[in-house]
Amino acid sequence: MVTRAGVPVLVFTLIEGLVAACVFNRAGLLAATLAHGLAIAVLASGVY
Repeated sequence: MVTRAGVPVLVFTLIEGLVAACVFNRAGLLAATLAHGLAIAVLASGVY
């Protein structure tokens, strides 16, 4: 069972993973790493 606070995190992780995969396919590992890092920074900053 997932808590109410955990559901948005799971959805965010799914979307972020798909975006990082698309970026990796188009621009390579460095760009995907930067996209992943920026997404985590946004999540940690509380913007999400």
